[in-house]
Amino acid sequence: MSKVEPKFLWICVDDQGLKEFEPIFSGKEIEKFNSEVFFERYEELTDGVYAMIIVGGSDGMDLAYEAAQITQLQCPQTPTIFATTEKHDFHPKKLKKNGFNEAFLLPLDGDLFKEQVTTALASFSGERVFKKIRTMDVQSGTTLDFDTYVFLPLNKKYVPFSKANQEFSEAKAEKLATHHVNSLHIDQKNMD
Repeated sequence: MSKVEPKFLWICVDDQGLKEFEPIFSGKEIEKFNSEVFFERYEELTDGVYAMIIVGGSDGMDLAYEAAQITQLQCPQTPTIFATTEKHDFHPKKLKKNGFNEAFLLPLDGDLFKEQVTTALASFSGERVFKKIRTMDVQSGTTLDFDTYVFLPLNKKYVPFSKANQEFSEAKAEKLATHHVNSLHIDQKNMD
């Protein structure tokens, strides 16, 4: 079985708006749909084709909301985000309520946008994506439903620290404090 290369779908995205972020898409295929093409081809959309769907507001917010709702129905496992450089009509809560996973105002949210793209690429490729949590948020004596990991910067590796469904002991908390470790990492799917 051949590996599917990740690609991105841009729907009604102002090319100028994402121009400075193109390097993070370097080497990746980008399909661009205007509103006309989107309505001709939306029934062809399926999960497993795109690492991420990025919708902009270049053809109006009503179309953006409709695109989010359609892509969520057609591709429920594919992240659909809204990205714009226009502050006018940018209401993140309303955008998420209408089907977007995330909403970014660029360039202000540039770092978050890049992180989201990187995460989507890793997830699409089947790689585990780790997210950082503060050790002070994990109390000793509690049982965690997920594994935790410590990042070793010299080796650039994540090593298991505690197992799922086991008590996070006082000894483990002390070990972290002794070594001045102020964050653990967990698999992104466990962030909730």
